[in-house]
Amino acid sequence: MGVLGRRGDDHYLPDSGILVALDVRDSMDHEETSDNEAHPVGSLGRSGHGWLYVAGGDGPCVVQLQAHDDLLGDEVPDAWTDVVELPYRSPSGVVALSDLMGGPGEDHLKLGDPGLYRVRLAHRPLPPTPLPDNEDDLQPTDVWHLDF
Repeated sequence: MGVLGRRGDDHYLPDSGILVALDVRDSMDHEETSDNEAHPVGSLGRSGHGWLYVAGGDGPCVVQLQAHDDLLGDEVPDAWTDVVELPYRSPSGVVALSDLMGGPGEDHLKLGDPGLYRVRLAHRPLPPTPLPDNEDDLQPTDVWHLDF
């Protein structure tokens, strides 16, 4: 299984504790098509037509998005404390990190053709670091991999 593309952010700050990835398309109208009224991210993540919400936590995160040329295997490295797989429908075949109020960021990841994808969310906390005097100097608290 090869990696087709990789995009990331070493200091992504979740918006209201929610890590957001959005499909890249001309319209800003991302429908949240869901048949339940659960927490916006469920226990770890939740997806729909052109959107993916992940329980990102309170501090900055290291986030890595990867597109693969084949389905992911069943084996998960022991380093990850939380892993879940979700369906993700991509109307454009391109995705990017975002926030709750903005559109997709400028660093786009080409998944392939528009359609249905499987995404594996993998999370692990980073070792705690002392709190800095300045909030802008906060170090990342978690690592997230979003593998499509």
